[in-house]
Amino acid sequence: MTQAEFEQIIGTVYTAMQPSVALHGATLEVDKLWDNSTVNANSTQSGKKWVVHMYGGLARRPEITHDGFALVMCHEMGHHLGGFPFYPFLGRWAAAEGQADYFATEVCAKKVWGSDKVENAKARFDVKPFVKNGCDAKYSDPDQQNLCYRIANAAESLGTLLTVLTKQDAPQFDKPDSTVVSSTLPSYPPKAQCRLDTYWQGVLCTAKFDLAVIPGRRAWGIQGDINGEKEASKYACTKSTGYTVG
Repeated sequence: MTQAEFEQIIGTVYTAMQPSVALHGATLEVDKLWDNSTVNANSTQSGKKWVVHMYGGLARRPEITHDGFALVMCHEMGHHLGGFPFYPFLGRWAAAEGQADYFATEVCAKKVWGSDKVENAKARFDVKPFVKNGCDAKYSDPDQQNLCYRIANAAESLGTLLTVLTKQDAPQFDKPDSTVVSSTLPSYPPKAQCRLDTYWQGVLCTAKFDLAVIPGRRAWGIQGDINGEKEASKYACTKSTGYTVG
């Protein structure tokens, strides 16, 4: 990835998502740290200034595709806009890591690439059979199927990167982790497979997310109560709201 491509990808996501930030009276800024070798990205908030920090070290990793890099920025937008469940610290504004992953594919990537039909269609030629079958079962419209393929391919790029960085076995779409936890882990799960599973379910979720709402977020107080969970369930695919996929 060149610096020009790095900046172009960031600009595309910014253009798609900045209006959603503005709905909350905030401004979105992106810190484009091309010369920084950090293999990561992160977000901060200071009042009504919401910042995403994107690093050249991540962009230059050979495992990450251009779309995979865009999905990382979508993940960061998930911290700002994804809502419940939240980190129990960081000023209680930041969506937990799993929620940021889910938002990235359920909401952000669909918004960023939704009208890019020509580029989306290219994903039809290299999508894996399991992903194709899953997308085709959920979406009957060819354009929506292509978008589903593209997002899944981007998620696989991130899964590959995590595999290399953590020296784990490569995650597989058709081999979801079966772990059941007793409470939400706000930080990263220990297994790359869990993150790929979350990305994949977000792709398949057809719930309507209202970007004028940050589910469960309140100006003051604890943002982890049952009311926040009930509000968030309106905008996600949960068993309690009748979904079996996503």
